[in-house]
Amino acid sequence: MLIIFACDSEPESPDIVALWEQDKAAATAMILGAPDPITQLAYVDALSDAHPEQLGTLCPVLPTGAASERCQTFSNRPHLWEIKDAGSSKKEDHTGITGLTTAAGAIDAVPVPACEAQTEQCRISAAKAIAPTAGLREIAGLCNGIDDLRFRHECFFQSAEVALHTDYLKMPTSLELCLSAGDYASRCVRELARELARAAPPADDPSGRWQNIIGAIDAGHGWLVAQDPDIGEHMRDRLWAEVVWGAFGRAGNITGDLLAQLPAETAPHIRASAAWYLVEAGQAGETLAAWETAVGAALKRRGQKGAMQRNVQPTRRMGVTREISEPWVHFLGDSQRPTSEDASLDLRLALLEIAASRRQWDLVRDARQDEGLRSRAEVLLKTTRSKKP
Repeated sequence: MLIIFACDSEPESPDIVALWEQDKAAATAMILGAPDPITQLAYVDALSDAHPEQLGTLCPVLPTGAASERCQTFSNRPHLWEIKDAGSSKKEDHTGITGLTTAAGAIDAVPVPACEAQTEQCRISAAKAIAPTAGLREIAGLCNGIDDLRFRHECFFQSAEVALHTDYLKMPTSLELCLSAGDYASRCVRELARELARAAPPADDPSGRWQNIIGAIDAGHGWLVAQDPDIGEHMRDRLWAEVVWGAFGRAGNITGDLLAQLPAETAPHIRASAAWYLVEAGQAGETLAAWETAVGAALKRRGQKGAMQRNVQPTRRMGVTREISEPWVHFLGDSQRPTSEDASLDLRLALLEIAASRRQWDLVRDARQDEGLRSRAEVLLKTTRSKKP
């Protein structure tokens, strides 16, 4: 007797996303018990699309391989799922840099025999390996061989980070790579700024070694000015805002040492960062006038390293509105605030922004008595949704 088995279709794969939503332990067991690496990768891909923010518990238990690499990528690189389109990236950019383009798209992909049968992570790794010495053309040849635009742009992003981490004077190359990162361009530039900030000496160190950071910012500024002078100036300001913020974050005391060590254009950032940390530490009083006095006295100190008592580790860094009139500077990183060439007024403007970001609306209302702050205070009170003036 001849028995014929129907093989027209394979049994449907279980819905890993539905199972994950019902029972994460059971879903994890199913992923770990997948019959082959391809199926395991398919499970992780499905979860990466549906719940990328929840992969933190899954990644550590996956065996080494393509599924683990994909899981770690989505877990550690949130822009891959947070940024959905170019519009969202441009909203993060106050410098205009995401409007610049590079020649990356016109560069043909080159074959990488070792990567032909592997995931896009292989090409990303190959690009990162040459990033310390290569330029845009060589890296684009590797990244452009990735079909998935998310990972092609991620290839440029990671290469930019590696290049700068290896040599700060490669800032122009890193910026060019970031501008080739598509929707991730703004986030990529932000990470370059944070790389420099992590290397910044403490703000209260009178003998801080700033040469490499100054060199990196100057190199990036020079390259960008050749593309667009206004963008070059805004980007230099953006980098210094992040770097100075990082320097004060590592300081044991609030001093004015940086005023003597850094270029003059950093002064607004020194005032804002010093003010923020002093206010957050509860060492500046209860009014804008008291804050101004305390910050002014702190910035006159030199060479007084110490152990600052911090009541709260500052994390709130954003201004409360983008309705900024000229002239403006970046505020504690990638937000914005009005500025003034008058040092006293500039400090008061920074303090006003700090009061608003701390939701201390009584201080913002009181600031309307100051002619130099009145218009900005009105804007802050008008645009907030937290309280009515």
